[in-house]
Amino acid sequence: MVYLIFLAVGVFMSSALAQDVVFVELNTRYTTSDVQVAEPKLIGTYIASTCKHFQGKDAVISLLLLNNQGWIIDDGVVRFFVTEAPASKHGIIYADDVLCTNVIGAQVLPSCTVRNWNGTDLYVHTTSGDVQAISFTMVVRFENTKVIEKVNV
Repeated sequence: MVYLIFLAVGVFMSSALAQDVVFVELNTRYTTSDVQVAEPKLIGTYIASTCKHFQGKDAVISLLLLNNQGWIIDDGVVRFFVTEAPASKHGIIYADDVLCTNVIGAQVLPSCTVRNWNGTDLYVHTTSGDVQAISFTMVVRFENTKVIEKVNV
């Protein structure tokens, strides 16, 4: 298992405006620390541990294929699904436990979204395709689900 590294993206402004401004967290993301290189049919698990800090936000899980940015299946893709828990000791994950997946029918997409997420940890379970050395990096981004109204200052 690989833990994803936490990166926070904040709002910066001048001190002259600070008294009239409401600070809003734009988004927060986790990303793999290194580029991952998968062998054919390699299974992996990545964990975004959040300690319930992002409850109620949407979690957008994205995978960037470095050598196949068009996601052409014959050039090698990585299929993934997201759960709130690791597989059981027998490696079993039930379909009801899957929060989202990047596989829709025969199509493999670069991302999926867990709406209004309320857990502690996100587990991203990956399986690489039949191509040698699929290079990828993964990002889990938490976004506000509420629409933010524009405030005139």
